[in-house]
Parts: sequence; C-alpha cells; structure tokens
Amino acid sequence: MKKNALKAAKARREKKAGGGPDMHKKRNCAPEDQNTAELDYSSSPDEVHAEAPADQAADLTSHLGELRAKIINSLIFFCAALALTLYFSDAIMEVFVSGAAKALKGEKLVFISPAEAFFVTIQMSLYSALLISVPFVLYQTWSFVYIALDDKEKKYFTAALLFSSACFYAGCAFAVFAAIPVGLGFLVGYSGAIFRPMISVAAYCDFLVYTSLTFGVVFELPLLMIFSSLTGIISPKTFSSGRKYAILLIFIVAGVFSPPDVISQFLVAIPMLILYETGIIAVKLLGIKS
Repeated sequence: MKKNALKAAKARREKKAGGGPDMHKKRNCAPEDQNTAELDYSSSPDEVHAEAPADQAADLTSHLGELRAKIINSLIFFCAALALTLYFSDAIMEVFVSGAAKALKGEKLVFISPAEAFFVTIQMSLYSALLISVPFVLYQTWSFVYIALDDKEKKYFTAALLFSSACFYAGCAFAVFAAIPVGLGFLVGYSGAIFRPMISVAAYCDFLVYTSLTFGVVFELPLLMIFSSLTGIISPKTFSSGRKYAILLIFIVAGVFSPPDVISQFLVAIPMLILYETGIIAVKLLGIKS
C-alpha cells in the first residue's frame, strides 16, 4: 500500500510539474527543433540580400553599356556629318555669307591673316555638323530614357522633344536669313560716307554663330511658357496680367544676349515679344488652367 501511495504521489507531482517523462523528452527536443527552424528561416533573407546587389549590379552594367553605345553612335554620326559638311564647305559658306552679301551690297568679306579663310571654313563646317547631329543625339537620348517612362510621360516627352527642336531650328533660320541681313545692313549703313566697311570673314562668322544660337534659344520661349503652366510654376493668368513686366524683361534679356548695339537688341526683342504672345495663345488653346 505504501508503495502504491508513493507512486501515486510521485505521479501527481510530475503532473503538476508539467508532464511525465515523455513531456520532458519533448521539452528537451523543442529547443533543438526551434533552433533548427530559426536557422532555416534566417538563411533565406541572406540569400535574398546576396542576390539583390548582384541583380542591381547587372542592371547598372546593362544601362552603362547601353549609354556607352548611344554615345558612340552619336559620335559616329557627328563624324559622318562633319565629313559631309567639309565636302560641301563651299556651298555651306555661300549660304552663310549670303546675309553679308545683301548688307554689303555686293562687296565681299575679307580675310586678314593667311590661314583665316581656312580655319573659318573648318569652324563653319563644325558648326553645320553640330546642327545636323543635334536631332540624332536627341533621338538617342529619347530612346535611352523612353523605356523608363510611363505612357503619359512618353507623350509629353516626345511632344516636347519635337516642338523644341522645331523652335530651335526656326530660330536659327530666322537669324541667318532675316535678322542678320537686316541688322548688318543697318550697322554698315550707319557709318554713312565717313567709313568704308571691311568686315573680315572670321568676325562675320563669329557674329553669325552667336546670333543664330541666341535666336535658337529665344524661340524656345513658347515651350518654356507651356511647361511652366503645366507644372504650376507660373499660372496662365500671370502671363496676361504681367505683360508689361514681361516686355521690360524681354528687352533686358535681349540687351544681354544680343550683340552690343540697339538694332540687334530690337531684332532679338521683337521676335521674343511675338513668341511671348504666341505662348499665351498656346497655353489658352491647350486649356491649361491655373
């Protein structure tokens, strides 16, 4: 009886302590199983983190390789354009100096140093090759960033690229065939009978490049107005209400970027005023609201 009572008491104590021998076995095994589970679980993020930098490095290498290919293509195109402009350099120079021929009334440009005509021809060939290459370079840029854009961004980016290119070339053409002949004719005629004009080909070509690039940038004004309205930087109403301040600012900008004479300032300012009004109309036609 005593033995039975002792066994019953021992069984009750083990039951109160949390189970019998089997339970102790389970308790002893549980930490090992838990550690094993933790080891298996902790190894998975390490593998993920190890793979992520490798994928990022592969993507970066791919993008850099694509960018390198775009740059090489642009350089090859520019070299081909330069070879073409050098071959037709005489015809290109005739187009560029046509404005001077009108202003000088048949008089020819002169060159002062022996190598001046040669280096000016190279310079204008480079300038022409650059103008020819700009659309191709912009296309390479567009194709590089196009994949990363959504549909709406692709639409705006393509329209801005085409419109800005058209405005820039329109400005350069306006300068070469309209602004420069008129401005140069006034400046040459201003001397009257006191001085005889002898304009060197280097000075004229520098004047042409500077003026044409200035007009090319100036003709981007409508696009700048549309962009500022779309992004909310400047409201469309501000363009109309602040017209008088815009006119003052236009003449200041024209004075800074145009050659240092009043006629050239007006030749730059008047197209800017027309472009400013064109930008206001374009913003209204697009229905951009404040």
